[in-house]
Amino acid sequence: MLHPQWNENTSAVSTAPGDAPANPFPAGVDVASAATGTSVETKSIENGNVQMEAVRSTTDVSGKTVTPTAGTAGDWYAWYKVSDKVFGIKVTEVKIWVDYHTNTTRVTKVYLVNGSHRNFVPGSGFSKSPAKKWISAAGNAHGQIVWDANFLDFEWSATQHIWANEHGYQGGSLK
Repeated sequence: MLHPQWNENTSAVSTAPGDAPANPFPAGVDVASAATGTSVETKSIENGNVQMEAVRSTTDVSGKTVTPTAGTAGDWYAWYKVSDKVFGIKVTEVKIWVDYHTNTTRVTKVYLVNGSHRNFVPGSGFSKSPAKKWISAAGNAHGQIVWDANFLDFEWSATQHIWANEHGYQGGSLK
């Protein structure tokens, strides 16, 4: 298991067959189901003592939260973040974003993919790999970052992925 909080039995979320990685939430929680505006999905484990929250949104270049409409060319910024809370206290947060351009029917350029993290656990560390960006055969803008973390004698890695198209945010995962 790469990230200690994620269940390996996950469902797939995809805008095109074979185009997207697994959803970090169990079957039935589809983080791409309402890709409009800003959306939040949460999952609790350990009798509610540990909570994971995924938030995502798409904005135009001015920062206004939008739902890009098909047939509208433009520059877009989509982001996806996941945070962990223990006993209601946020302990970590990782965020990835993709800046991209669409014509009226598909993504034509991925400008930038980057990410940030917040770590509230003393004695632990986080680092990230250089971000990867690409346009898939299905015409989606993709971004990926590998996060490495350590705490005491434990080390783990998790890959965070985002994908978006001319309709805005389409999905994200952390696994």
